[in-house]
Amino acid sequence: RALAPIDEQAGEILLRYFELPWDGTGSGAVPQRYAAVSLSGARSGVSLLGVDEDALVPLGIAARGKAIQGHSLTALGGSPALVLEPDATIDIALSGPGASLLSVDERALLGGANRLLLGEEILQFRFAHPLGGGAWRLTGLLRGRGASEQHAAAGHAAGTSAVLLDHALIALGQAGFDE
Repeated sequence: RALAPIDEQAGEILLRYFELPWDGTGSGAVPQRYAAVSLSGARSGVSLLGVDEDALVPLGIAARGKAIQGHSLTALGGSPALVLEPDATIDIALSGPGASLLSVDERALLGGANRLLLGEEILQFRFAHPLGGGAWRLTGLLRGRGASEQHAAAGHAAGTSAVLLDHALIALGQAGFDE
């Protein structure tokens, strides 16, 4: 009896590419581009490729697929941003069955913990409550972080993509902008 290699098991690969506003470190002319890769069912990494004219070009970057991402289950109304909204909540569904989120105290929150990219808005959450089936309720929101106030003011519909901004992201594009 032959066993299938573990990296050929059926699963889903979820890839999201995005650019964040300059965070104040390093040169403001260097783009803050990231990829979030989540794998379910497979255990090996994936190789990321770029496009150069009509050809795929290896970037020399491999992703282990540990990013935590998903989508919102509920709508989130507009916010004036930059103030802690202790009663604000949003429910999200995470893509991986084993993915989890953590609650933090106020000190950790104000230190930058629990940053989440929801659509184009960067927000932070203080409490993460599991609802079962990969769904989580996030409360105690600090919205409009990282120059995303205009996206906080607009709000978000249910189904908006969400990515946890943590160490599992893959930094891309270290070259400066061409002018």
